[in-house]
Amino acid sequence: MSIDGQLCASTVMVISLIPNLLLRTQVAEGVKGLGALHRSARNREDLLQILSESQGKDQNTVVVFDLNAQNLDPVGIIKEIKASSIPPAIAAFFSHINGEDEQAALDVGADLVLPRSKFFSRIADILSIKKG
Repeated sequence: MSIDGQLCASTVMVISLIPNLLLRTQVAEGVKGLGALHRSARNREDLLQILSESQGKDQNTVVVFDLNAQNLDPVGIIKEIKASSIPPAIAAFFSHINGEDEQAALDVGADLVLPRSKFFSRIADILSIKKG
């Protein structure tokens, strides 16, 4: 996905499931600034619908989760979509005081999990992760 160090982001769709408007906006602006497409899901059902619509298109799909959004059960959703026939790449962030969220997300198949303080400075990394 990189050519001489430059990201070829036009073939990347980033879908975020982040209830916090400020954090969701940071992801959206970051990936759009790199030329990727962005869609925001409101809940599990919305995310599954967007994923269904994106299947079969010539693009890589990355789903971004806020692991602190416990009311949405991000770890459960990651596990569910990683079990699908064509799972997307998964990136997630967590509050540094909730380190157990990191391990839980990795255990169910997340490809990139970082503390929130590092995640936004490495937004380009989410465009280059591979499905695991």
